[in-house]
Amino acid sequence: MYKKANLEAYAIAVYELSVEMNVAHETSLLLTALYKELKNDTIFIDILKNNETSNEYKFDFIDNIFANFDKSDVMKKFLKVVVEHKAVSNLPRIISSYLKLVNDHLNIKFAKIYSAFPISEDKLNLIKAKLEKELNCLVDIEHRIDPNIISGIRIKMNSFVIENSLGLSLKRLTKFINLKDNEKNKGGING
Repeated sequence: MYKKANLEAYAIAVYELSVEMNVAHETSLLLTALYKELKNDTIFIDILKNNETSNEYKFDFIDNIFANFDKSDVMKKFLKVVVEHKAVSNLPRIISSYLKLVNDHLNIKFAKIYSAFPISEDKLNLIKAKLEKELNCLVDIEHRIDPNIISGIRIKMNSFVIENSLGLSLKRLTKFINLKDNEKNKGGING
């Protein structure tokens, strides 16, 4: 339990600092991108938790990676503190806790958009803008290909689902046909 509370303390600290310095949105974008990258590749964590590498080298590594990003000082300092306290292996959990805090603060919702085929960035941005307008919040979208959709899209946000697809229409039609067949087979007075 102590370790969990300690990990949450890192998230709370970077959250409070990013809000205080008015860079919460920028920090959340950078940490979201880092979080997604850490899910796919552990090289970043492997370098930062290597005990044979000096902290000075690790700090330079962090500075170089995030050198071209505006308003990244809070994130760089946060990562350096995590390195100093040897909590790098828990970085994904710390970032996840931070993102929960900052997303509530910034009113950011997450949407997964499923389609049978790739959707252009322009169309994804139009969908994002429409969702943001309708829901009165910021929306972070993630696009995934789902061949079961056949044609159209499905948008999932927590328990909220919007679906307009040929696959859904076919399921409804099949259900309707089966319902009609069942009514015919029940028979009447003599059946």
